[in-house]
Amino acid sequence: MGDPQVKELEKRVAELIAERDELYRDIETLCMQSDDSFWSGSAVLSARIGNAERALSAMAAENDRLTAQRDSLREDLAQFRSAKRDSDKISKDEMEKNRVLDRELMFYKKQCERALEDRNLFSYEVEELKRANLELERGLAEARGLAETEAAQRADVAGRLAAAEGRVATLEERLVEVVRIPELEAQLEASRRDGQRQAEAISAMEVSPGPTGGIELDWTGWNALVLRFGGGIVLGRGVTRFAAGAWGRRAELGAARRDLDAAREDAEAVREDREALARELEASREEAKAALGAQAAKAADMERQIESLTTQLESVSTELQEADSAVAAAQAQVELINGEREQEVCHLREEYSSTIQDLEGRISTTESLLNRQAEELQDVTQAKVDALVRLSEWQAKATHNEHRLGELESRLATVDIRDPDTKGVTPSTKKAAGGQEDTGPKSWFNWQQGKQAAGANMPRNVETHV
Repeated sequence: MGDPQVKELEKRVAELIAERDELYRDIETLCMQSDDSFWSGSAVLSARIGNAERALSAMAAENDRLTAQRDSLREDLAQFRSAKRDSDKISKDEMEKNRVLDRELMFYKKQCERALEDRNLFSYEVEELKRANLELERGLAEARGLAETEAAQRADVAGRLAAAEGRVATLEERLVEVVRIPELEAQLEASRRDGQRQAEAISAMEVSPGPTGGIELDWTGWNALVLRFGGGIVLGRGVTRFAAGAWGRRAELGAARRDLDAAREDAEAVREDREALARELEASREEAKAALGAQAAKAADMERQIESLTTQLESVSTELQEADSAVAAAQAQVELINGEREQEVCHLREEYSSTIQDLEGRISTTESLLNRQAEELQDVTQAKVDALVRLSEWQAKATHNEHRLGELESRLATVDIRDPDTKGVTPSTKKAAGGQEDTGPKSWFNWQQGKQAAGANMPRNVETHV
């Protein structure tokens, strides 16, 4: 039964109690207004006092019971408030712990995200460094190929230089022979002068006439001349042959000179080419050395960066593992706290449900008591109504009887009927003698009527509930 129904019943009970009190006051007013001896004011006041004392006792008992119930409810309420304060405090502590754990969890999540970002960045940088390292390796391979090509070209140039040096050595040997040409030319010039002198000697030779009328020769001179001329011929032939050899050697010498000049030019060109190639090789070597040094430095720097990134990645992985373990511990602690909170909430719910059941039991008991009181009040009200009806009937009968008594008294006043025992005694004389005034049939009738009303017709619970 809900609170609105209880309030409605309480309101109805209050209205019924007010109606009951109003009916009691009406009955008492009627009783106080009655002139009968049975319904005297003192009796009504005594009944009112007795009823008030009984009601006061009942109300005191009810007050004690309600006070005890109130104290019990206050104790229960104090316990519930204390339990609520404890539960609120525990809830606040747990909420604070949860907030702290949430902050820690958010911090660890941010750290994990930052570590993941750093790891991704480091991975990207490592990939970039690997790509750069591959490019450096390709550059080194190209430099090695270029160095090998230049080495092959250098070997070719060295072979050509060796061949040119061989030709130069041959030409130098021939040059040694050519150096002897001036000596041979001097010998040839001397031979030529001797030949001219001999020719002049032959032309100047005298021709004398002989006995036969012809020319007679001086045979002695002739023999000498022949010998000289033969020697000259032989010498001329030698000179001619030598001259021919000299001209051939001169031609060979010119050709050798030309070859030597060409060889010198070739050697000079080869020397220039060799020097240019040497310079190029040296420049290429320097560039290769510089490139190799730069590549080596860059590779060393990359290796250091890779080592640093690897170290940082390991530290980040360690931090991630620590963060994961911390998050797992925090989640376990949160689950433990949530379990404890759920247990406390279940316990509080059980206590609340038991308290609600107890209160519902008390409310149902109170409702049953109120229903019983309402039923009793209805019975009392019905009895009061019946009493009022009977009272109105009694008042009508009393009025009728008084009217008849008045008629009888008027008739008795006209008739002189006296009792022999009371002869000469009138009501006034009896009253003067100190006795009570004889009310006659009216007093007896009222007594009889009150007796019947009190014994037979008056309900028992009227005086009890007044």
